[in-house]
Amino acid sequence: ISTAKLISKLRELQIDTIYMICPHGFYLNENLFYDYCAKDDIHLIHTMIDEYTYLGKCTNEPCCDTWKTGKGKCPEKSRYPASMTFDTCTYFLKRKAKNYGKVKRLLFVGPQFLVDRSKDAYLRQYMKMVHLDEAINLDLYRPRNVETLLRKHNIDGQKKIILFAGGQGKHPEYFTELARRFENDPDYCFVHVGYKGDGASLPANYITIGFVESDEEFASYYALADLFVFPSTMDCMPNTCLEALACGTPILVFDISGLPYLIDRNNPVLGAIVPPCDIDAMKEVVSHVSKKTEENIKVCREYAEERYDNKKYINRLIAITKENE
Repeated sequence: ISTAKLISKLRELQIDTIYMICPHGFYLNENLFYDYCAKDDIHLIHTMIDEYTYLGKCTNEPCCDTWKTGKGKCPEKSRYPASMTFDTCTYFLKRKAKNYGKVKRLLFVGPQFLVDRSKDAYLRQYMKMVHLDEAINLDLYRPRNVETLLRKHNIDGQKKIILFAGGQGKHPEYFTELARRFENDPDYCFVHVGYKGDGASLPANYITIGFVESDEEFASYYALADLFVFPSTMDCMPNTCLEALACGTPILVFDISGLPYLIDRNNPVLGAIVPPCDIDAMKEVVSHVSKKTEENIKVCREYAEERYDNKKYINRLIAITKENE
């Protein structure tokens, strides 16, 4: 019913081009939607920020080869988006293949990781793909004065400030253990934004910040840090890393999923990439961290301006759309 209402509204507005992001979660009846796009000759551009478009029902990191072969059983059918009773993986693959084939003007755009990964997918034969990095608001995420935050949290500005921002799904336990390795080193301060917990058994050098409502304040935390640590094991192009770079802060990520695509490995000023879940390797990187210089901030900022500017992204997306007419 909700999808039918959506289609009715789109027709009322005489929409001819639709940009769609992440339709998973069973909120959209894809059969009805693709039928509408085909019948009304809609130009449909599907911007990918996860792997749902070429997987069965999963959204990230498939745990089987069904997405490659087009047949087989799902070993984790209760995983989001969940099917508690029936194994719907191959059904979704066949449904997507049928739906993709209906729409004449269908284009998929996404980061290089997704473009490369999809080459092995059963559904790739039905998908026309173009590389396009994700982007952020560079007017909001920018280098800034952080003296207010230093005073607010009583942080010595001469300390090396290591930052993590995120919840349980981004594996904060690695960041906490990393902080513990430097607990007796007075030169380091670890800041966790978005922390949920009672603070028990945390290292002495660990500052916890709850939910930050203000975007401006959140951007200030990025600018505050000398290194942004993002220990996720399953992300394509996390905006938090892009935001940190835009604020002039290098990043530390695992060599997994789309994370290695975020920075130029040949430019150490932008950060470091270490083996997944390797806390010793993380410690080695952090032990060589220095206080940011104006030159380092400039390098990170200019890199973000070149790759992740949302204004350039919009212009490129429009150009891609026209090229696909």
